[in-house]
Amino acid sequence: MPRPKGVFVSNGSRSSFFYYGKDKSVGFKEIGSITDAEIAIQNQMMLSQYDFAPRVLSELTKIMVPNPFGVGNNKYTKSEWGYKTEVAEVISGCGYSGVCCDCEECDELEEVMNEQIQRLVNDIFDVVGLEFVDAHIGNVGYVIRDNVKKLVCIDTGIESFNTDHSYYQDYNYI
Repeated sequence: MPRPKGVFVSNGSRSSFFYYGKDKSVGFKEIGSITDAEIAIQNQMMLSQYDFAPRVLSELTKIMVPNPFGVGNNKYTKSEWGYKTEVAEVISGCGYSGVCCDCEECDELEEVMNEQIQRLVNDIFDVVGLEFVDAHIGNVGYVIRDNVKKLVCIDTGIESFNTDHSYYQDYNYI
């Protein structure tokens, strides 16, 4: 069985993220269905053209990942559909990796970041025409552009841009 190419990092409500390769600058975003993966990659490609999201580095594909329940010959499994992407520096107040927690430290960080996140939401809407309805510190991060940290959207799935699917639609910034 081939060794895994992906090393698990974190998961959100509808996706998982793996480092791809040794230097941790490339990641693999795994998404549960091919339809959702197609939407996420299209959104991310569109947003990355304007530096509103990390760069997309592959077409939709599957990779070998560790099987969390595997033993013996089943230690590795093929991922769900996803794509390789530039890794963004995530924002994490308490260090929780995954969907945003409810600790006071993260609440305070969210309040501090509110203006920057709002600016990103407005820029995405003004330039691309998408409403980033799931904008919170768990769905934004930083990439380096021209030697400067730039805040970007790191969750480009259907739930982040379609209020019918957003778990956070009551907290929309727009």
